[in-house]
Amino acid sequence: MNNIILGLLMIKSMTGYEIRNYIKTNFSMMCSDSAGSFQVALQKLQGAGLIECNEYVEKGVNKKMYTITDIGRKQFFTWEEQPMSHKKAKNIELAKLFFLGILDKEKRIPLLSRYVQELSAEKQLFVKLKKDIEQSIAPQLQQISENAKIMDMDMYKYQMMTLDYGIAAIEFEIQWYSKIIADNQSS
Repeated sequence: MNNIILGLLMIKSMTGYEIRNYIKTNFSMMCSDSAGSFQVALQKLQGAGLIECNEYVEKGVNKKMYTITDIGRKQFFTWEEQPMSHKKAKNIELAKLFFLGILDKEKRIPLLSRYVQELSAEKQLFVKLKKDIEQSIAPQLQQISENAKIMDMDMYKYQMMTLDYGIAAIEFEIQWYSKIIADNQSS
């Protein structure tokens, strides 16, 4: 989560609420958005001097605006420039599948079916998010000056690729688990 927060602050300064909401909406496949782990991450980043916090009052509400520091930028680029590794991607649900044969047969299909339903709901959220982004952000990028447009278009392109990956991964899981359900119903 720490590097995701740094990455978001590379784009713009944000309040804690904005950061957590963005993580909850856009990074559910990558990290937890629990309030506890989020607060720990902010404290750790701030304690290490990677981010700064400026407190202010807006309409009678205390707010904290977080900004990345030069040290934080260096840390982000060090992390971002490391090669990607598929070994770091964990899916705990595969462990449940591994042990599913231990459960009584009548419990297996309902559990798998509920998981497929959750995946389908998540896919709908991602598809809606992609549509919303394409309708709101893409037209705005057309209006930005040429110098900023190149960087913004590159960011947009890779962010959309990440969203496309999420949709494709969920579609794969839905199809794969649906086949397991069908095979178990016929045996």
